[in-house]
Amino acid sequence: MTDDEWIYLYVLLLSFALAFGTNYVPSGFKRRNYCTIIGLLLANATCGIQIGYSLFSTCLTYVTLLLSPINIGYKINFVSTFLFLLFVRLSSNLGFERVSSFTNVIQLLLTLKLVGFGFEYHSKHSKRSPMNLAYDLLSYSYCFIGLLTGPHFTYKSYINMINDKYTLSNKHLFISIINRGFYLPIIGIIFLLFSFYFPLDFVRNEEFYKLNFIYRLFYMIPSFIVFRYRMYFAWIASELVCIAARLGAYPTAAQCRPGLGPTVELTELECEEAFINNSIDFRTVFNIDVYGCELKPTFRDGMRSWNITVQWWLSYYVYKRVPHNLRSLSTLITMSISAYWHGIHIGYYLSFLTVPFVVQIEDYCISRIRNNLEDPRFIRIFDFCNWIMKMRHFEYQSMGFLLLSASDTMNYWSSIYFIMHISIPLCYLVAFQFGMKNSKEKSK
Repeated sequence: MTDDEWIYLYVLLLSFALAFGTNYVPSGFKRRNYCTIIGLLLANATCGIQIGYSLFSTCLTYVTLLLSPINIGYKINFVSTFLFLLFVRLSSNLGFERVSSFTNVIQLLLTLKLVGFGFEYHSKHSKRSPMNLAYDLLSYSYCFIGLLTGPHFTYKSYINMINDKYTLSNKHLFISIINRGFYLPIIGIIFLLFSFYFPLDFVRNEEFYKLNFIYRLFYMIPSFIVFRYRMYFAWIASELVCIAARLGAYPTAAQCRPGLGPTVELTELECEEAFINNSIDFRTVFNIDVYGCELKPTFRDGMRSWNITVQWWLSYYVYKRVPHNLRSLSTLITMSISAYWHGIHIGYYLSFLTVPFVVQIEDYCISRIRNNLEDPRFIRIFDFCNWIMKMRHFEYQSMGFLLLSASDTMNYWSSIYFIMHISIPLCYLVAFQFGMKNSKEKSK
């Protein structure tokens, strides 16, 4: 593990312990200050003077929402927040000190919060007083829960946790923590083993490219295992912090969606009864579906199972708001915004902008082949083959995500002859031929 990874682990453990403290702090003003002060201290401890970036972006959103007309303020805020994110990324080229990984991740998550806050502010159609707006923004932005590792949650979910007046039994709280964190030690062990035996830096070594094609092709499998199991560990641990603080605790009947929160409005009496009966879940902060990532057969389902709260953010604030005349480009635009949000490294764009083509060709294969199969055995064979392709595409594209630079990414992909890029038109040809054959047989 790197030094940064150790620090992230310490922050998660400290946050988990402090999250329990929120249950003993009176709801409202005192609880909000408790979460905000701890968050500011954590940000300062990990970022140092670079905390100024996140403070400035928070102030930028404050000024934008305060001075802009309410009907366009949230749009201006979207653009200005993402432009400032670009400035942070390019700051080292402008003579500033290179931003640390902690500064970068806080800015990433804060960008989602500030944009979402702008939309929530707009949807209420009423302005807060300048003091209330400043306090709401600062406290939401620097809540220590999820500050460095997510998951994303809306201002409404945050304020519900702050003002929560219902009592959840400690027994149910601990059961929720144990159920969600049960496999965390196994995930951690797998990450440590694979990261030790398959270091990513080896791919950047000239000796790597002297090895045979099969080994080079194989290496993307353990590289992706290291990446995704590190993220599994971080995101599940972050969910445990939320659970310990009761952030995202809603009645099951509210039918919560990850990131968004409740989709069904319940009366106060119904909420109270649900908490008394422990009919509560933490679906709002559910950020990673390990089963879906590992075993669901389609690429689309695998994507939906990964970083779910951010997936919701991208869908709600980007995908669904693409103008109707550009609907055919919705996926491409969303993936472009996602790549931009992750960083300015070319590797992100090489990976993310391949996604629309993979999704389209997978849908085509399903419609031309799977939907025309009648024998359940052949359907299972198709699903298995599709799962194989899904995992190989994730591994292949993850190399761009991990290697970052265009040269390193292209060196690796070219060393395995762009095999997964080539598979896209090949799959199209197979599906096309199968569909043609099936059509001829039906016409007889």
